[in-house]
Amino acid sequence: MSAEIASVEIDGQTWEASPYSATKGLKILTRLTKAIGPALGSALGGAGGVEGLLNSGTGSDAIGKALDILSRSLDEDDTVTLIKDILTGVIVDGKPLIPIFDTTFQGRYSTLFKVVGFVLKTNYADFFGSLTSASATAGK
Repeated sequence: MSAEIASVEIDGQTWEASPYSATKGLKILTRLTKAIGPALGSALGGAGGVEGLLNSGTGSDAIGKALDILSRSLDEDDTVTLIKDILTGVIVDGKPLIPIFDTTFQGRYSTLFKVVGFVLKTNYADFFGSLTSASATAGK
């Protein structure tokens, strides 16, 4: 079964992302959990849960909290590596992103994190939605 490509327009460009393979998705999820897991609850609470964080607009407090958590959890090289790993396979305006990563996001960090959010939502929305549903059920 082939995975469906997700597409979105962000800041005047067309971005495409395919869901990760199960192996890649688990590896990235593990790294994200290790990096931001302990403080993720506070970011989610401020965003209105997982869906709020995944659907939050730019400049929102939730994205700012998530970036703050990430920057405290990883050094600069690990952060760059993780972000590039998350974005591997992304297409921007018909071109592979990674070879043009630096020039595409030069001075456009807001766009960078919008695209990261899009890719994470493409890959993990069902997982986080399941967690939200399980938490709501457990709280009843």
